[in-house]
Amino acid sequence: MILWIIDKIRIALTFSKEKNIISNAHIVFKIVSTIIFFAIAITVRDLTDALILLSYPIILTCLTRKARVLFESLQAIILPISLLFFFTWLLSPEGPLSMYAAIRAATISLRISALALTLLIIFSFTNPVSLSAFLEKCRLPLTLTQSIILTWRLIPLVLKDFLEALASLKLRKYPTWKTLIPLTVVSMEKALRTSETLYIKGFGWSKKRTYVTPLGNVKDGLIMLGLVMLISLTLFIL
Repeated sequence: MILWIIDKIRIALTFSKEKNIISNAHIVFKIVSTIIFFAIAITVRDLTDALILLSYPIILTCLTRKARVLFESLQAIILPISLLFFFTWLLSPEGPLSMYAAIRAATISLRISALALTLLIIFSFTNPVSLSAFLEKCRLPLTLTQSIILTWRLIPLVLKDFLEALASLKLRKYPTWKTLIPLTVVSMEKALRTSETLYIKGFGWSKKRTYVTPLGNVKDGLIMLGLVMLISLTLFIL
């Protein structure tokens, strides 16, 4: 079960190069809309409002026309969210027999589910190079902006190596703890190759980078921001 969850997280965090409204949206509007949605998720206290909040990642999926992304993201969070609901309901002050305890547990679970699905969907269709280019324009340190690209791209690769190494060791009937040895070796090799690639590209030679990837389309970014504002207005009216 744990390996299955890790594989789903790896798939959900892998950057997709497919073109759609989210991938084309301007990175600034992505960041602003995500921050607003996070603020809305914090303020929601009602079960009906939580259901409305959950509509945002569903709408984003409809805009991208990639139901697979929502499905994979849902599989990645279903077990942690189920455990959160169970323990919140079981350990509530009113007791597990109270209807209010179940409603509160469901509200919290839906709020976190909406936030997690939104982040995973946006991560799946956001090029880390665009984010790094924007942060560099904000005059953040070059090491920080480049580290975002490396971390964003490296996490799915390390998870994939971990799953492949564990599957190989299981076939050979080796202890599970020995998985860390080949995983560490492979990660070190990739780190060495990455450092050599950065050296060849002139990383550290100058303080400026040349980014080919654009920051995104303003029109598509306004659509994302408009959806967040519409949901925020709906919750405010209700």
